[in-house]
Amino acid sequence: MAERWRQRPVTAGQASRALHREPQGESGATLVELVVAMSLFATVLAVVMTGIMGISRSTVRVQGAASSQTDVWEVFTTLDQQVRYADAINLPGTVGDTSWVEYRGITAGGGERCYQWRYVSSTGVLQTRSWLESGSPSAGSWSTVLTTALRSSTASPFTTLAPTAALPHQQLKVNLAVTARGDGASALSAAFVARNTSLASPGYQSSTDKPVCNPTANRS
Repeated sequence: MAERWRQRPVTAGQASRALHREPQGESGATLVELVVAMSLFATVLAVVMTGIMGISRSTVRVQGAASSQTDVWEVFTTLDQQVRYADAINLPGTVGDTSWVEYRGITAGGGERCYQWRYVSSTGVLQTRSWLESGSPSAGSWSTVLTTALRSSTASPFTTLAPTAALPHQQLKVNLAVTARGDGASALSAAFVARNTSLASPGYQSSTDKPVCNPTANRS
């Protein structure tokens, strides 16, 4: 049995073929194949990056639009709460690149408070301030409620609507729009009714009517 499993001697022919046999495992890709593979990888990577950038831009646009809508809603709510209890609204006016409007409201203690809004078209800033009518407007500092994202629509930023027999109250109409990174706009076009006014209330009737809150001195 031992002789049966004895290793057989290697012949000269077998040794020659073994020496000239190509090494196993050393075959690889050619330079052309590597270039093609790298080109395909670069193409796939470019497509993926383009998709990621598109998703990022869409996310920014959605966030910007949501932010502008929130800003518009806050301005709408503030105006609605203030104008609703006003007892007089002045005729809006323009000084240079700034549009102005004032109205007078009744405080919880029964006093009279002036509210003033201004829109600067050159910078797109909307601001507001208030003060007791018996005091000075210098006591009320300006608060910026919308910044340069704001732009005026084709209509005037502030207009007043005439009271009628059917609706004997002064109304303030605001026409503005807020853009979000130049993509679309959130519009604010609404009429606010001053329920404490009447056909005889001061401020609105004409440019010669006695206004409230001294706009001649305070629109500067």
